[in-house]
Amino acid sequence: MKAADLEQVSTAMVEAFTKALELRDSALSKRIAALEARAPIEGPAGKDGRDGIDGKDAEPVNVDAVIETLKAIIPAGAPGINGRDGKDGVDGKDGLPGTDGKDGADGINGKDGAAGADGKDGTPGVDGKNGADGIAGKDGRDGIDGKDGKDGLSIKGDAGKPGIDGKDGRDGIAGADGANGLNGKDGRDGFSLKDFSVEPLEDGRTIRLKFADPSLTVEEELTFPIPIYRDEYTRDRREEIKAYDVLTFGNETWIAKCDTPTSDPGLDPEQWARMARKGRDGRDRDRPRENGPVKF
Repeated sequence: MKAADLEQVSTAMVEAFTKALELRDSALSKRIAALEARAPIEGPAGKDGRDGIDGKDAEPVNVDAVIETLKAIIPAGAPGINGRDGKDGVDGKDGLPGTDGKDGADGINGKDGAAGADGKDGTPGVDGKNGADGIAGKDGRDGIDGKDGKDGLSIKGDAGKPGIDGKDGRDGIAGADGANGLNGKDGRDGFSLKDFSVEPLEDGRTIRLKFADPSLTVEEELTFPIPIYRDEYTRDRREEIKAYDVLTFGNETWIAKCDTPTSDPGLDPEQWARMARKGRDGRDRDRPRENGPVKF
């Protein structure tokens, strides 16, 4: 084989490998994406096909070794002038699906999606049948008696304040009249006028009423507010002065309003009252009165 032929073969092979890689990266990826995006259509189940004839094993081809051999055979030519860009070739037909690639590395976990709406409550399930009663267990042994606890502290609080008197209750309903009581014993005979006596006492305004018979004596004293003149007032007589006693003091007449007053007349209106005011002094005459007949 000539060098020119080898160059054409190697060029064709390089272009074929390049196209194959481009197809794998573009057309195959697009096809796979289109197939994954298409909604699956479930058709009727087909009949089972007949078993194929077992194929013969092909000899493995080491592509890398072929490329290295081609590189060694094809002499390196001088760098040529860059050719013009060729026209875009016609898109080739889709190739057969390639073999599945190896699993890629795990991607980064995506963000949590929004919480889904709560589902509707399911219908209540049918109640299950009651289970059979279990066998009664044996009585446990009596526990050990605990130790006696310590005596608790006795706290005596202060006596509370007396409560407020409650309101008077409403009058109850009048009860029915009771049965007539037994007749009382006969009373003693009353006093007569012969048994009655009146005795004046030394103060001049009190009398003693007395009822007496051979079996009973009853006495009662009555004091009347009668003014009685007791001469001139002096401080050493205060203990013997009684209410309504009339005395003279400072040329005026006073009546005591209480027993044993503690002040002089005219100083305390609660203890003394004036009965007669002092009169004006009389005028002196220039010459002595002549004795003679009284003229009318």
